[in-house]
Amino acid sequence: MSGSDTPSGDSSGDLSRLARGGALNLAGSVAYGLLSFVLVIIVTRGLGKDAAGVFFEAVALFVIASNAAELGADTGLVRFVARYRTLDRVHDIRWTLVIALVPVAVAGVVLALVGLLYAEPLSRLFGKGDEADALVPYIHLLILFLPLSAINTVAIAGTRGFGTMIPSVTVDKIFKPFAQCVMALAAVAFSAGSGAFALAYGLPIGLSFVAAVSWLLVLERRSERRMHGIEVTPTRRLASEFWRFTAPRGLAGVFQVMILWLDTLLIGALRSSGEAAVYTASSRYIVIGQALLQAIIQAIAPQISSLLAAREHDRAESVYQAGTTWLMVVSWPIYLTMAIFAPVLVLVFGSSFTTGGPVLVILALAMLVSMACGPVDVVLLMGGKSWWSAANTVIALILNVGLNLWLIPIYGITGSAIAWFVSILVRNILPLIQVSKFLGLTPFGPGSKAAALTSLPIFGGIGILCRVVLGPTLLSMLVFAVVACSAYAVALWRLRDVLQLQELVKSLRPKAG
Repeated sequence: MSGSDTPSGDSSGDLSRLARGGALNLAGSVAYGLLSFVLVIIVTRGLGKDAAGVFFEAVALFVIASNAAELGADTGLVRFVARYRTLDRVHDIRWTLVIALVPVAVAGVVLALVGLLYAEPLSRLFGKGDEADALVPYIHLLILFLPLSAINTVAIAGTRGFGTMIPSVTVDKIFKPFAQCVMALAAVAFSAGSGAFALAYGLPIGLSFVAAVSWLLVLERRSERRMHGIEVTPTRRLASEFWRFTAPRGLAGVFQVMILWLDTLLIGALRSSGEAAVYTASSRYIVIGQALLQAIIQAIAPQISSLLAAREHDRAESVYQAGTTWLMVVSWPIYLTMAIFAPVLVLVFGSSFTTGGPVLVILALAMLVSMACGPVDVVLLMGGKSWWSAANTVIALILNVGLNLWLIPIYGITGSAIAWFVSILVRNILPLIQVSKFLGLTPFGPGSKAAALTSLPIFGGIGILCRVVLGPTLLSMLVFAVVACSAYAVALWRLRDVLQLQELVKSLRPKAG
């Protein structure tokens, strides 16, 4: 290996790079999670339960369609840009960008035209009674931003392949959701209709698209100037190499997003938009933890790809375990708190949303398992096993849809939460087995065990005690937060070596000079 980006050094340097990317992404992901959550509060408070449900159904359709248009090229660009830089094939990156982005743009336009033609049938499929045509205005406006949304996601992913998290954090995680919140607040302030809320959601995506594509092109040109590839691979071979990996990931990506958003649509179709609003709002708490997972995923993906390309499996496992440990240190306290104080937390959306408490409990418990497995699916993908990832997602989706169709008519939104619980377990346990057996990697190490054995008694034990003694009240949660966070800070300090927190802390310090 002769390229300047060839992995070198020891695992300590790997952890430093992961910590720098992870810390920046963590800050951005926290901002994204909070801003997305604020947007849900604005919509539920500003529109009311039933109208908010229609908005969430429209967003669910948009997100599923946008992800379908991405064709999996976002994951493909992260892997191949990082891989080509590692293997000194930097001059192959330019045509790889073209090979990735052009089909995505075409797919986005085609799906947008389909959406415009079939807006009314789609609305009637997922709406009931007076709500049968409520989705049409949203679809007509949001669909215009569909190609831009798909290209934006892929372009942002491509920038991560160059080893920088700054575009992803500043453009996608902070600017876009912040602009959506501001525009949604303006729509509420002026008592605007559904069209204003659709534009409040879509316009920031268009602005993000411009910034993402521009940044990607700058990084590509800068990379070509700094490095000198040996030869340029024929375009047909590049396309074959890229889409052989990416095509199954495209299917998996669509199925994965369907698992996240199909519940909302099915509840609207089988029950009501009001119940869809309660379910979506309650489950948005889970997005906060998922944002943390995405922070680690986006930092770890190019690094794992480079290390596996260089056949540095021991170092790849060290990075994987450290990322899982840091993820658990942050996320387990959050999900334990959500599970114990769910009745208090759902009140932020309004008194009519209290039935969402059981949903939050079920999903929070499922996410404890997900966080303990770490970014397992991205490790499987970066190991080149995209077909396995697709198969895992298909299995999870089939279970999710089948259980939703069975349980929603009987148990309503609680039944839907159970269906999602099962799919979360499948989406993590299957790749966990595959990564261990075929790549020889595991997320479980001394750090993850210490994180679990620390957060469970402190946040789980003290939380249950406070709820039993003081009841599920805001006062009880505040007392718990003070006591548990203080005890946790002491425990983290004492376990800082086994949790490998030194590298994470170092990454937060400003560089001299």
